[in-house]
Amino acid sequence: GIIKLVRGYYVEPELGEDANRDAISIESGDDGQDPIVQEVDVRHLSGDRWKRTLKRAYNVLGIIKLVRGYYVVYAAEVTLIGPLGPNSVRVFRIDRVALEPVHRARAARGAERKQERRLVKEIERHMSNGSFYFSPDADITRSLRAQALDKDENQFNRDFMWNYDIAQLFLRKPVLRQYVLPVICGYFGVEHFDIPAGDPTKSPKRITIALISRRGTGRVGVRFHSRGINSHGHVSNYVETEQVLVFGEYTCSYTIVRGSIPIYWEQPHSSNVQYYPKIQVNRNIARNLPAMQLHMEGIYKSYGGRITMVSLV
Repeated sequence: GIIKLVRGYYVEPELGEDANRDAISIESGDDGQDPIVQEVDVRHLSGDRWKRTLKRAYNVLGIIKLVRGYYVVYAAEVTLIGPLGPNSVRVFRIDRVALEPVHRARAARGAERKQERRLVKEIERHMSNGSFYFSPDADITRSLRAQALDKDENQFNRDFMWNYDIAQLFLRKPVLRQYVLPVICGYFGVEHFDIPAGDPTKSPKRITIALISRRGTGRVGVRFHSRGINSHGHVSNYVETEQVLVFGEYTCSYTIVRGSIPIYWEQPHSSNVQYYPKIQVNRNIARNLPAMQLHMEGIYKSYGGRITMVSLV
């Protein structure tokens, strides 16, 4: 099958009515090869067939391979959370994710079809939990400080980009990068306040406060099941939280990170769950040092300058 998704999908209330747009076509490859993704001219795609294949998509997250073949993963329903800042950056929360098959239909055993349906439902359910966000106007995988130090708009922070792996077919080709937007997992909230001016004849001052939390992708897992560090220096429950204050032409940002203690440890528990499962350190100091060093080098590389560390244990 062929799935066609229209560019500009995050702002148009009715898609497909404006024929002067570019689009992408995604076709199944031969013999299990990667799908063929290419840019097409909508003006050459007219008639009822084009309208039937058009999908409402607010962001293409990427392409994922399951049991029988490849699927396009896209945001089918979103909610506007922004805008933020003097440039009115829009941030959207993903409310529903959908998968569309791009593989050619083939005979499959009943167990295979059942497993495929279960995987599709699980992915759609997990990614529709309201904790995924994206922006068509700015790179929200990087803090304002990181963007100020490196103004390259294509340098997404893969540590916080949750669709990085499934977006590779788009990211490899510059002409296709515009069709997929980086997605973060965590929280984004923004509030606007008006402060009365000292002079009653003047308009009040607008202050915008935003809170952005970005969950790390390096060592994912639920609490108690995923603890400590891995050999790549990634720790469990790693979150970067950025507080943004916008006042007139001024924008301030303050960033903190938190994560599991950067050594090899765990909290094994049985069905007889205790409120505080016993902590178990798995390796001695010498075997912990290489991974801890990788972690700290990553912290200094990302944030530099003076870093204050606080233990919550």
